[in-house]
Amino acid sequence: MILFLQEMNKIQLYRAYWLTICIYCIVAVYASPLHARQSTKVDSLKQLCNSAATDTERVAYLIELSKLHSCSDSADKIKTAKEAIALAEKINWKRGVIVGNTTLGLVYAECMQNYLKSIMYFREAASAAKLFNDKDLEGYADMYLANSYRMSAQYTKVIEVYNDALKVGLKPTINLGLLSNMGGIYATVGDYPAALNCYDSASKVLNELVKAKQKSSRNDTIQMTVIKITIGDTYVAMGEYERALNNYNSALQLCQQTKNRSAAILCLVGIGNSYHARRNDMQAIESYDHALKICEEINELESEMGIYNLLGKLYLGMGRTDQAMSYAQKALILTKNDPYNKDVPIAYTLLGEIYTHQKKYNKAIPCLTAAIDTCKSTGALDDEKDALQALSNTSANGPACIGIRSV
Repeated sequence: MILFLQEMNKIQLYRAYWLTICIYCIVAVYASPLHARQSTKVDSLKQLCNSAATDTERVAYLIELSKLHSCSDSADKIKTAKEAIALAEKINWKRGVIVGNTTLGLVYAECMQNYLKSIMYFREAASAAKLFNDKDLEGYADMYLANSYRMSAQYTKVIEVYNDALKVGLKPTINLGLLSNMGGIYATVGDYPAALNCYDSASKVLNELVKAKQKSSRNDTIQMTVIKITIGDTYVAMGEYERALNNYNSALQLCQQTKNRSAAILCLVGIGNSYHARRNDMQAIESYDHALKICEEINELESEMGIYNLLGKLYLGMGRTDQAMSYAQKALILTKNDPYNKDVPIAYTLLGEIYTHQKKYNKAIPCLTAAIDTCKSTGALDDEKDALQALSNTSANGPACIGIRSV
């Protein structure tokens, strides 16, 4: 049970941050700092650049051209963004310089995973926006900057950036994303009360936005759904399962209003996790099965794999190895479509644990070794630690395991 809960908490916290990023994405889509003048293909944009009536227009087209290039053309993305920045500096167009640096930072972050360089450009954009007194652009640059700090595991820096940004007096929509993302970071580092405070503040901001409009849009409802799910995840991590269930069930009702089945899967998984933690395994299985049914209907393979792993662990804990084996094998079948998915090493570890439980040590060892090797290639340190521990247990219990590397 303890190992299951540790695994469940890791999944919950991963989802918590991912979900809060979703709020930011919704905000960013509807409040982009520099809208494209025309949605065209690369060749058409190049023509527009060459025929631009003013240098300001040319900068705007160059930035959109940089965004349009795929990550496989990162060199072109960088070259085009730098050209835009240079021209914007030449004509002293501050907004162009700021957005150009933000765009360049995104190339390094999203396409090259070079977070140190992305931090440099995002900081440049944020500083310039602050001097230019453009609060919106400063907010967006800070949001991206914080995410690069997060990806490089500099969590203290992330929180510093968010706190500074919240003091600027940004639009409520931007503050909503900042508060939600900061809650995700606090949850990641285990400061759950601080995470809940952030989510509560985000909820209040959203309610004020709805009140000002005098009606709630579908996007408003989706964002409130996200907040309630992340609150539920946090309560699970705190061991307060009744409160978690209240938030998941409330979020599930909102999902029914918006017909958002992807979010409904997350609610049902959260409900299942909460019931399992309370040792109500039959209700947990019922929630997981409901979630699986939706996964199959909308072809949500990644969530399906994760649920198979959860069900496999649950049945293994119940001593029902045949059912556990069935779900572990189903998860591994899906790994063929996505060999680097975060659930792949979990599936291998689960299968290894099942074989160990059956005292089939020679079958357990290859599975656990595969889990460790996958973790090394993806950098999943926590999952690697779990696989190593499982291998250690197998080595200690299996008489045929002499010569297996020690852990």
